[in-house]
Amino acid sequence: MSSMEESLDTLSKTALRIADERNAFKAECQRLLQVVETQKNLLAVWMIANSFATGHGDSFEGLLNELTWQLRDRESKHREPAESDLERDRR
Repeated sequence: MSSMEESLDTLSKTALRIADERNAFKAECQRLLQVVETQKNLLAVWMIANSFATGHGDSFEGLLNELTWQLRDRESKHREPAESDLERDRR
């Protein structure tokens, strides 16, 4: 085998290896996207079951943002009244 043929053979093998790695990477990305979609759907179901609005529910991040502000809102409504609130109520 000549030097030129060896170089072409090496390039061909490298190209095939890169194509295989690219396909494996794409498959792993698809799998991860499916996992995220499943988790997003589970979070939306949980939110609805626990009386939280889901907003548009377009993304996992969107659901988390929606849940965060609702939790903060609920927390502020259920906090103990401050002393100034108590004094005002006594008047």
